Amino acid sequence: MHARYSLIMLVVCCALAVAPTAFAQDLENSDDGHLDVKLMLGVGGEAELDPENDLGGVDTSDDMELGYGLGVAYMVPLHQYFALGGQLAVFSWTTELLEEANADRNMLIDLSLVPQLKFAVSRSVELYASLPLGLTIDSWGENEFANAEITGGLGFNLALMLGVRGALGDSWGLLGEVGYVYHAFSHTLEVETPVGDAENDFDVSTGQIGLNVGVWFQL
Repeated sequence: MHARYSLIMLVVCCALAVAPTAFAQDLENSDDGHLDVKLMLGVGGEAELDPENDLGGVDTSDDMELGYGLGVAYMVPLHQYFALGGQLAVFSWTTELLEEANADRNMLIDLSLVPQLKFAVSRSVELYASLPLGLTIDSWGENEFANAEITGGLGFNLALMLGVRGALGDSWGLLGEVGYVYHAFSHTLEVETPVGDAENDFDVSTGQIGLNVGVWFQL
């Protein structure tokens, strides 16, 4: 499976390397903003659950299953070697135990600020390193269990992504990214008991290798 994703990244990089330059945008001197639309994959990694002990919870960890989603970013060059932008991403995730229990997948929404260091190696190819950081909202797939309910989660996301962006035309091209993506957020488990309602917060953290491929458009 990992070989398949590596092959995708290799194809993207090769496509960028042979991109025609006659009509491609000059990435070395361009100061125009661009919109990035990405297919986002999360490979490997672990999820850790850290509940408060009011209801007798214990810390657990589990291997992550393949995650996938879509992201949209808008980047504005502020310097020859620096750009700043924002990113909105919707991402579906689960773990081995949740999948074995046939539980619905969980859904993350990330709203991130994206500082980026960049370097144009030619007129049509640019290398960059991005550090997305922002707010995360998590929707637990199985939000009701008998007499218990899980509320929406709130937390943060942090990633380090290395990427390559290539121009295939005067206002568009392809991009590929690889890196590490971390999420941390908290949910509340509300339980009905004979003597009244009880609440127990639990923290969740996930880390995965991120693989993104997509297209960009000059705006």
